[in-house]
Order: sequence, then structure tokens, then C-alpha cells
Amino acid sequence: MAQMSVPSASFKCFRQFNGADFGALLSSHSALKQPIADRHFPTDSLQDKLVRELAGERTIAIKEVLECFEFFERVRKEIRAPCVVDLCCGHGLLGILFALFERRVERVILVDERIPLSFDKILAASIRVGPWVEEKVEYRVGPIAAAHEWL
Repeated sequence: MAQMSVPSASFKCFRQFNGADFGALLSSHSALKQPIADRHFPTDSLQDKLVRELAGERTIAIKEVLECFEFFERVRKEIRAPCVVDLCCGHGLLGILFALFERRVERVILVDERIPLSFDKILAASIRVGPWVEEKVEYRVGPIAAAHEWL
């Protein structure tokens, strides 16, 4: 079976994947499993702890985890507001990352047309790593056009 490679990806958050051929792993749509998390995210950093907790929930693909973390890492310095609204948030991990890692973010509003089953597990994993997340995150069900009403 041929290995897929990630086209010139440069990871800012998880640098352990730079310069190595993890293509099949990084593009996997399978749920993140504990042995993979333990092997590739072994440190006591908040990031690694969260990935291991997410793996314990077996509810989100490693591809989704890495995409959320990398996007967050690239935009977090541009977001300077105490309230972050994540529109069409799906599982909500991106918004949850703001609640977990950004001290100046006091409130995160996740907005989508439905709450996926994975959200509760992702939120629970995040709260185990950072209990302060619980008071910051709220999920609102509705159209994007209604988001301004929740601010």
C-alpha cells in the first residue's frame, strides 16, 4: 500500500510532524486512538494533554485535530477580542481552543444549525485539561444570521 505524503506542510503547533512522512496518519479520517496519541503527543504540554484526552473519547479524527490546532496557531495572535464567535463550528474544537489557550478570551460562542454528537465529548475532554473552559463556552443552535443576537 502506497504512503500518502502531506504536500510541503509546515506545522507550527506540532513540529514533530515537520520533515517526516506521516501522510497516511495525518490525512486519516478515522477516530484518533489512544496508542497514536500516546506515541506522537507524549509531553506534559497543554496541547499534548488535550490530544490524549480527545483520543480517549475516540470521537474526532486526527486530521480534524491537527487542522484545528494549526489554524488556531496561525490566527490566534490576530484575534484580540474577549468574545470569539465560531460560525458553522461543527464539533466546536476550534472555538474550544480559544477558550483553553487564550487568557484574554472570556467567552466563546459556537454557532451551527445542529450540535453534533461529538461536541459533548470534545468539550468534556477539554474541561478535564482546562476546567476554566466550561464557564467560557456556549453552543447556540441556529442560523448564522442569528449570531449577532447572542453577542
